Amino acid sequence: MKSPLESSTTPPKASLATLPRELQDIIFGHLLISSHCVGYVERYGVEIYDENIEHNMAALGANDRMAQELCEFFYQNNTFRLDDRQLPKFLGSKTHRSANRGCLDDGKVNSTMPRFEVGNWICRLIIRVQSFEKSKKSLLKKLLGLLECPRLKNVILDVETEDGPPRYLFGQKGDVLRQLKAKLGSGLKVYCDMGWSYGNPGISSEWRQDISGMFQSQNPSG
Repeated sequence: MKSPLESSTTPPKASLATLPRELQDIIFGHLLISSHCVGYVERYGVEIYDENIEHNMAALGANDRMAQELCEFFYQNNTFRLDDRQLPKFLGSKTHRSANRGCLDDGKVNSTMPRFEVGNWICRLIIRVQSFEKSKKSLLKKLLGLLECPRLKNVILDVETEDGPPRYLFGQKGDVLRQLKAKLGSGLKVYCDMGWSYGNPGISSEWRQDISGMFQSQNPSG
């Protein structure tokens, strides 16, 4: 039988929650980073196309102590792809929800997940701007929302068009895009997409024209 002294000096059992954050991030990198873009469905939440990652989120999220760390890592280290009409609701999301039925919370709020705002954590986005008139009119407000995302590093803006750069991208919207260009530098890519490539990074062709340079801030001469 152990003495009280021996019992009090027994080291606690190691677990993921007790590891230093640097080691947690290495493990999270193997468990939570998808090789595909993560989608978004307004009614249900994020749509993860890798079933293993979805189950990993569910397993780790059951631990209240780990929930904050795993949500932060997931949103900061994956690329999210959505239509421009979905952007305000996505950036304003207050908790993690999943569109993958049968996994995690089946679209319902998981009570173990922390309250947070996705816009404060998101780093990488692919946004398809559709050519509908309603989308054109509300685009300025959506672009302004991107300027308020403190950790945002990379944005691909795929603008659906039929014949080159649409006029509605300029004026006030152009000013905001120049601000985004100043904020993100080469991390902002704007494409006129006459096909359906939908954010295939680094691809330019006769159907998909890179117009990012049009929004480069002009330095005053002298």
